[in-house]
Amino acid sequence: MGKKEINRLVLDAAEAYSENPETAEEFLISEGIDIDGYVERGLNDLKSMDSKPKRKLTKSQSFFRRVVLAARIADAHHDERTFGIVKFQKLLFLCEHVCSMMFYTKYTKQAAGPMDNRFIHAVKTEFERQGWFKVQKENKQRSSKVVFIPLEGINGYRPYYERYYGDTDEAISHVIETFRQWRTEDIELVATIYSCVEEIQSEGEEVTEESVVKRVYDWHKEKEKFNEDKIIRFLKWMSETGIYPVPGYYK
Repeated sequence: MGKKEINRLVLDAAEAYSENPETAEEFLISEGIDIDGYVERGLNDLKSMDSKPKRKLTKSQSFFRRVVLAARIADAHHDERTFGIVKFQKLLFLCEHVCSMMFYTKYTKQAAGPMDNRFIHAVKTEFERQGWFKVQKENKQRSSKVVFIPLEGINGYRPYYERYYGDTDEAISHVIETFRQWRTEDIELVATIYSCVEEIQSEGEEVTEESVVKRVYDWHKEKEKFNEDKIIRFLKWMSETGIYPVPGYYK
C-alpha cells in the first residue's frame, strides 16, 4: 500500500474515530493500519478541514454521516403508521439526492426502487450500537413490519446532525415533512422517478413525460402496478415542488 493510500485511510479512520471509536477501530484493523501510530496524526490533519464536505466523500467518511442523517429521518417518522423499512430507505435516498450530498453510495435498481442494501443492513446495527434505535420486525395477524424503537440515547445523534447538516436542515426537513403520512408505494414511485430523471439527464437526453414513463416501466416489472397517468402526475408534482434533480419544470 502506497504512502498516499495510507494517508487517505488514516484521515478517514481518524475522522470516524473522533465520533465512533468502535467503528473506526474495526476499519483500521481490517486495513492493516497501526491504530496508536496513526490516529493522532489523522486527528491533527482534521483540524484544518471544514466539517461540511465540498467534495465527494469516501466510503468510510460517508458512513457515519449517513447514519446520522438516517437517525434524523427515523426520529421524525418512527411513530407513524406508514413508516417502515422501505419508506425509510426512500426518504434517505431523496434527502441525499435532493440536497446534493457528496456521499459514497451504492444504490441499485430493486423492485421497490433505488436501494443501498448494504448500508441499510449496516445502519440498523449502528443504530443499536449507538443506543439511538432498536430496529426489529413486528409481526401482526396478517402482516409484518419493520419498526424503529427509540432507545434511551436517542438524542445522541443531534450534536452530529447539527455539525454535518446545520446548513442543509431546511432542505432536509422539507423532504421529511413533505412525505409525512405518505403511502409506501407512492414514495417508492417518487424515488424511482427521481432516479430515472437523473439517469436520463446523465445520458444527455431530453427529459419528457414519454422518456420518464418508459424508464419507470423498464426499471422493474413491479412498476407495472403504476398506471401511466399516475407517473406523469407525480412527475409534474415533483417538478413543481422541487423534489427533482434540477429545479424547475421538465421540458
